[in-house]
Amino acid sequence: PMQTVLADRYVLEHEIARGAVGVVWRALDQVTGGIVAVKVLRPELRDETEIFESFRAEADILRTIDHPGVVAVKDFIVTIEVCAVVLEFLPGLDLREHLRVHGPLSAAEAARRCASAAETLAAIHRAGYRHGDVKPGNLMLAGSDGLKFIDFGIARAAASKTAPSHGT
Repeated sequence: PMQTVLADRYVLEHEIARGAVGVVWRALDQVTGGIVAVKVLRPELRDETEIFESFRAEADILRTIDHPGVVAVKDFIVTIEVCAVVLEFLPGLDLREHLRVHGPLSAAEAARRCASAAETLAAIHRAGYRHGDVKPGNLMLAGSDGLKFIDFGIARAAASKTAPSHGT
């Protein structure tokens, strides 16, 4: 099968997640040899200005918040054909899937991971943003007691008067 290569660099290997706005792929970065996650805006939404702008804003917000509890942005690709954000690849399950597969965390582990998430939220707020969609499916387990925020699709500037139309 022919492989899709974005920006002459990122070889899309297989789909790892799918949302309302984008599809996330596991990809090989041919320059570094490392694995990355590439979130591609659905092609049918490319011309929806508001969706395109919020997709771009998500990448900008992630790039602004340099914190170990937030997924890192590595690249942003905009061409006539495609709009994509290249992210740090996080192996394993998001918290929602982890709980579904393995059951509840121990009280001690839950406390450590929640403390990590709270510290990250404080850093996000210090950077001038509010996440607006904190839920297990938007958190990846990181290390033995951390969590990483992975989806900033409806994050807003904290000063913004417009509340997201949806969120958790």
